[in-house]
Amino acid sequence: MCGTTDGACGGDCFLATTEEQIVAVDRGACDGDPLERLGSASACQEAAKALGYAIDWGPSGGFVDVVDGCSVRNDTMLFYNAGGTCSLTRGPKANGGFFRKCQCSEHNKCLCRRPRGPICKPQSREVVEGLDELLGELSRLERGLDPATRRPAGVAVQGVRPRRQEEQKVKEKFEDDQAAAGGGLPDGSVSVGGAASSGGAWPTGGGGLMPGFSEKPGMLRSSAKEL
Repeated sequence: MCGTTDGACGGDCFLATTEEQIVAVDRGACDGDPLERLGSASACQEAAKALGYAIDWGPSGGFVDVVDGCSVRNDTMLFYNAGGTCSLTRGPKANGGFFRKCQCSEHNKCLCRRPRGPICKPQSREVVEGLDELLGELSRLERGLDPATRRPAGVAVQGVRPRRQEEQKVKEKFEDDQAAAGGGLPDGSVSVGGAASSGGAWPTGGGGLMPGFSEKPGMLRSSAKEL
């Protein structure tokens, strides 16, 4: 536990600042440091709503056997007693057996305000603060990655296709240069649409036509490989 020594935190703790909060307590009262009692029935109602209570009765007050301030019973009944309403003498005589010496209890949980201010926290909290959120985010990112590439699934790497196209263009230019210089193919051969011819004459098919040409002049015959 973190203690305080002359306004500083004792032990293995550090001094932090907490924002204003509404808290439910089942012991003590809302009139001690660092808790404060809510000042009105409307504030009590807002506090119950903020904490998620499904209230279907109250807020009601004037009960001598119920702790002063805002309290909730059975998570559905809301009480608001003005200061001095609960009585140590009359409370024990009230029916129902709910009197708990005008203190917060398991029967009537107090809804208190914790104002903004300094608070001592264990050092371990500071070390791992936000760690669960970070691990959850990393897990979500992992599920969205392609196991093979570690990249988001369905997303292509930018620049890969343009590089391949450029490499293909360079390769085709090299082949064209080789063919123009008479290298890379058999002597006297030229390459047109992937077909090679030796000695400057086109090889002919069974009908005496050049491969890739139709019987009608100027019309290309469909082939398995596009020019």
